[in-house]
Amino acid sequence: MINSLIHAYYSRTAVLKLIEKKYKSLITTAVQQCVQYFELCKTMKADEVLGHSKPCGNKQKTFYYSGQELQYIYFIHSLCLLGRLLIYTQGRKLFPIKLKNRKDSVSLADLLVLFTQLIYYSPSCPKMTSPGHLENYSPASMVTEILCILCDQKECAIECLYNNTVIEALLQPIHNLMKGTKVSIKESLNWILVNIQWDF
Repeated sequence: MINSLIHAYYSRTAVLKLIEKKYKSLITTAVQQCVQYFELCKTMKADEVLGHSKPCGNKQKTFYYSGQELQYIYFIHSLCLLGRLLIYTQGRKLFPIKLKNRKDSVSLADLLVLFTQLIYYSPSCPKMTSPGHLENYSPASMVTEILCILCDQKECAIECLYNNTVIEALLQPIHNLMKGTKVSIKESLNWILVNIQWDF
């Protein structure tokens, strides 16, 4: 719903102000979903997480979803919503976000670090190859797309990515390699490290 409203046919300023005044709980819930999925990825085995992520690789038509599948769809929608908000100045101003059962608020930098960690920890979902489903709904792929969009817009890049905390998170796999720790740098993260404009 919000994704369709933040479109050229609508006044983005009006929609974002409405979110800030009346519907900020949507953003809070979206951030909470991403945090919960990340914690799930850290604590569960890859095959168990894939069980929660089943829709991303399911090519068969279905008329119902399990509770785990609905939870994953909710997470993906939350990820898309937050990624879209970060494009706009008014959307970025909605941060920091206060979450329940969390002492510190989630800042813009915290959210970007969380996105980066989703690339490391989330399982890779098989890409759909049927003509009607060419998108890759894996968290790593979607986060990469969000970060690439932010890289392409100077103002977004300055506010979101040109930050020591975020840069350290992006470079963490390289730090681990230099320390001799075995890590797996996913293709999506490799693309970001190669293509991001480090001209700050």
